[in-house]
Amino acid sequence: MCNRQQQIQQNSLHSKGDLLVGELVSTILAKISLNEFREAQSSAHNGWMLTKNYQLVFAFVFAIHEININEKLLPNTTLQTYIYDNAFNSLKASSDTLDLLSMKQRNTPNYQCVWEKKLIAIIGGLTSPTSLQIANILNVYKIPQLSYGSLDPVFSDKTQFPSLFRMVPDEIFQYFGITQLLEYFGWNWIGLLIPEDETGERFHQILSTNLVQKDICISLTQSVPKVTSYLSNPFLQKSLNAIASALLSKNINVILVYGDTQSMEGLRIILESYEFLQKQPMERVWITTAQWDVTTVFAGRRFTEKSFNGTLSFAFHTNVVPGFQEFLEDVNPIQSKIFFLKEFWCSAFVCSLPMYNLNLPGHSNCTGEERLRTLPGSVFEMGMSGRSYSVYNAVYAVAHALHAADSLRAKQKAMGLENSWKPMDIQPWQLRSFLRYIRFNNSAGEEVFFDENGDLSSGFDVINLVTFSNKSFQKVRVGGIEPQASAGKRFTMNGSSIVWNQKFKKVPPRSRCVENCQPGYSKIVQQGNYICCYDCVQCADGRISVHIGKKKDIVPPRSRCVETCQPGYSKIVQQGNYVCCYDYIQCGDGRNSVHIGKKKDIVSYGKYFISFTYRALLNPSHFPFEKLEK
Repeated sequence: MCNRQQQIQQNSLHSKGDLLVGELVSTILAKISLNEFREAQSSAHNGWMLTKNYQLVFAFVFAIHEININEKLLPNTTLQTYIYDNAFNSLKASSDTLDLLSMKQRNTPNYQCVWEKKLIAIIGGLTSPTSLQIANILNVYKIPQLSYGSLDPVFSDKTQFPSLFRMVPDEIFQYFGITQLLEYFGWNWIGLLIPEDETGERFHQILSTNLVQKDICISLTQSVPKVTSYLSNPFLQKSLNAIASALLSKNINVILVYGDTQSMEGLRIILESYEFLQKQPMERVWITTAQWDVTTVFAGRRFTEKSFNGTLSFAFHTNVVPGFQEFLEDVNPIQSKIFFLKEFWCSAFVCSLPMYNLNLPGHSNCTGEERLRTLPGSVFEMGMSGRSYSVYNAVYAVAHALHAADSLRAKQKAMGLENSWKPMDIQPWQLRSFLRYIRFNNSAGEEVFFDENGDLSSGFDVINLVTFSNKSFQKVRVGGIEPQASAGKRFTMNGSSIVWNQKFKKVPPRSRCVENCQPGYSKIVQQGNYICCYDCVQCADGRISVHIGKKKDIVPPRSRCVETCQPGYSKIVQQGNYVCCYDYIQCGDGRNSVHIGKKKDIVSYGKYFISFTYRALLNPSHFPFEKLEK
């Protein structure tokens, strides 16, 4: 089955290494048919490149390089890399995973064709569908998978996915953050855009159930079809036109968008068309989930800065990693052997490299002296993104797990045990145990560890996008979600520092079906309408509403059916009357009431009292974020 004479094509920075760490990325948008997997693999690189996503490759290579020159971490052990691009395609992700398992030797599962190399872990994928395909294969071989982009709660099930570790938080915290954000600004009338697949349906179902408990209404829901090619497609165009009409016809200021770069490319096409062709930018308060960076556009497309100015985005947490920007400054496409770097360079700088058969007609040749820092932010950013930070931490997690295994070997050797192993001898299934319990500080000074579900113990940042007329932008952190914080501090927001879209004269913008009822008025829901669409009616005689927006009015102080029971007396509710209308009787022998107005008297034993007051028992939470308090 194995051809030992066949050479492995190197596609990594390091040509030699003891242990292999694979990475699966998504930087190319290409339509791949099933027929391509029945024959010899054709290149998936014949498509449109998402140049900003190439930072995932840089972060991976940078981390490997740091570890290999670190004399204290994994001494005498070198890590080697293999990198694949699955083109946002689950089929391609499956094929690439099988390639890694067989060391690119004819894609032959269950055969180890290269004995001097060992695949120890895979880092990927970017989306839930690709992560799922990778996990289904790696679970069979018990090889650790560290996913840097999938938030799907199903991956927290260690029974189903024992080999998967997530470098991102569980989506439960994003649901919590969305609800808290809407409540913070008093927005209860929003639109929702979701992918046209099962992930979008699941998100809609969970979120809508949660929001109705907070009297927040989703007045518009649109499913966005997936874009796999920019070639003419009348069916896709018809669907996008319908979505655009719905967005324009509804007077909704706040629109929540759930999806990733590929699934929301259809929305980006709509915004690009209206902003640049029809000169009618769709200026809203866009709220985006962490899966989509709105500043990321495929090569040849345009960033819609007017539409997205003032956007509030949930984002994966990141930090400044020392040395990373200096590493980027030194990258040269002619001298470096980093995977797919030359194609990235041509796409990012719009130039040709004829010596590598990469030609862009009508454009000059690349010199190799171009600098990444000169690129627009929509093409490439020098600061490490949240996903790249997750990749960086994932590589170090593998290294620290291997180092822990090596330390155990050294202890066993000192004790004279014969079954000690070298890092090269460790099996992937053994590494899982070390990964589960690793805890270390990265170079940014942050502690990295996994919780009991194998998810990285971290939260989300809330980012305010501020755009400028010269096509540049700035990302400002205005809040965050910290699951490990104490109750009352898990959601933070600095609303006064937010820059809103230029459309809104009054800030913060309003997004309600109707305004709040004023004190003295109570809500009456309009028949047949949403729960957040109501009339305000004056409170009945003897009742008053003292808070803006409350659904029910209350009995004001000192307006009582009867006077309060005095000490020594107990309440007995009058049959058939309101609970606040009662008789009061003297407490029985040996019993006493020591508080004014208490329903129950208590047994007295000298100066000690045993209370018989009952506590309310709360029903278990029906919704995932309800276990979190503000």
